[in-house]
Amino acid sequence: MGAKRVECGEPVCAVRDLVKTYPAVRGRRGAAGAPAVRASDGISLDVRQGEIFGLLGPNGAGKSTLVRQLTGLLRPDSGSVTVLGHDLVRHPERAARLLGYLGQESSALDEMTVALAVETTGRLRGLPAREARAERDAVVEELGLGDIAGRPLKRLSGGQR
Repeated sequence: MGAKRVECGEPVCAVRDLVKTYPAVRGRRGAAGAPAVRASDGISLDVRQGEIFGLLGPNGAGKSTLVRQLTGLLRPDSGSVTVLGHDLVRHPERAARLLGYLGQESSALDEMTVALAVETTGRLRGLPAREARAERDAVVEELGLGDIAGRPLKRLSGGQR
């Protein structure tokens, strides 16, 4: 299942017409229910090699829903997500091999240092120990994380995580 080579100018990630609606919730014993919420409403975007892409918006805007769809953790109602040529809607299990995601909420990695969390993630994705350590060092250097590599994740700001 190797990732395909991306040609110059071709999107690394392509999202087309992504829609996700959370259904209405009935209230209990006379309490008001919650209406259906359309969290993603026809989102389309491309991220090209070398680009840095950010999602900005107020609480409730659908940012977390979109990220969960992009990482294969939440299936959209319709639309497509392609990363390095892989259809993550049809094959969400491939996302774990192609993408890394660490949300701001508490996680099992909280007690680990940044460097150990990166190495552990590599091991969980099937890398042998030596390769995982080499990839850890490369990622720490590439992302300029040397100053915080020895700090536990729980001690980082949300943006640093």
